[in-house]
Amino acid sequence: MQEDEEGYRALLDEKKDQRLVYLLQQTDEYVESLCSLVRQHQNTEKKKKREERKLARLEDTVEISFFPEGEARVHVRETSTGRILTGDEAPKPDELELWLETHPGFEVCSE
Repeated sequence: MQEDEEGYRALLDEKKDQRLVYLLQQTDEYVESLCSLVRQHQNTEKKKKREERKLARLEDTVEISFFPEGEARVHVRETSTGRILTGDEAPKPDELELWLETHPGFEVCSE
């Protein structure tokens, strides 16, 4: 009878140890998951801030032409030749970002 009780207690201790190991593994996975999500959020925020700074710099350095009709155009330069587009050839401010993406050899002229 004494041996049965000791065996039962040993079995309970073993089950408790297994359960603790399992819970610790789950905790480690959860903490790693949270750390990963925090890193992703930080990277997203860094990219967002970088884009905002880039757009702010662009707005500060953009040279704009106004035509008699009040239509504004942004002066852009072709980096390989140095040719500057103005007037009807130049993009409008609201089209600038898309225009620069579709015309990779161009950059905004600084004043």
